[in-house]
Amino acid sequence: MSDTKPTFRAPHGQPTGQQAPALLASSSVAHVEAYLDESNSLLRALPPEAYTEFLARSQMVPLELRDILIEPNALVDYVYFPQTGILSTVVVLKNNARVEVVTVGREGMAPVTAAWGGTQAPMETVVQLNGVARRIAFEDFQAIATPGSALHDLIQRYAQFTFAQAAQAVACNRLHSVEQRCARWLLITHDRVDGDTFGLTHEFLAVMLGVRRAGVSVAAEALQGAGLIRYTRGRITVLDRAGLEAAACECYAAVRAESERLLIVGDTTGGSGQTTESQDVTASGEVWTALGTESADGSVTATVGDQPR
Repeated sequence: MSDTKPTFRAPHGQPTGQQAPALLASSSVAHVEAYLDESNSLLRALPPEAYTEFLARSQMVPLELRDILIEPNALVDYVYFPQTGILSTVVVLKNNARVEVVTVGREGMAPVTAAWGGTQAPMETVVQLNGVARRIAFEDFQAIATPGSALHDLIQRYAQFTFAQAAQAVACNRLHSVEQRCARWLLITHDRVDGDTFGLTHEFLAVMLGVRRAGVSVAAEALQGAGLIRYTRGRITVLDRAGLEAAACECYAAVRAESERLLIVGDTTGGSGQTTESQDVTASGEVWTALGTESADGSVTATVGDQPR
């Protein structure tokens, strides 16, 4: 297990770093700029035409802590693709007790039931960490995620990863200690944020782990006492990533391995720590330069090597 944070990459080998392929000649400069700023791995993996269509049908919305985006068993009005921030898919019981089954960050979408055309989501989706997301109406999502489309293929891979994550959570909640589970959850969150510090309260962590706040306090104090984290005033700072991985149960490594297999998590620097050449290879093997040439009408002419497209 690596002791470094994974860098989420788009499926089919297209990185989610700053170097991005040019959009096709029909794309506007605004669309190119949006693509360069795109943080969601699924959207960043879309071909230019599909991304442009998604952009036209979606809008950027804020994600505010504790906001419930989708009620349990309610009709799905929107599908969310986080850019920053984190969502939690939560099971809500009759006594109002809650426990998280899936964490959704910039690698994914919510609700995952939309990937199969489900019009209702059986679980609650709540904002775990503040951020922003691209939101698309469910009807528009269905219109562009038809079988055989690029978006459909991507979300099916993500849905498979989500199933694996949820299944692992069931085993983890039943068999592993609160301290191990706390370390696992902190790692999962650390993977999906920039930097080493993020907001988190005892109350929210208790909901995520399905335990009492007292249990969270004991676990957090143990991890802090070991020098792995600093926890103060509702904020967590990861101090020792390798130590935190060692303290976590096997479930973190299992879920990360599945993400590497399905979502292609890797180092966008090519392992050298230096930014790689500003070219990307598409699924078909074509090499696209980072940007094209703007024409008088505002369109962009993309290039492959030195040849305009």
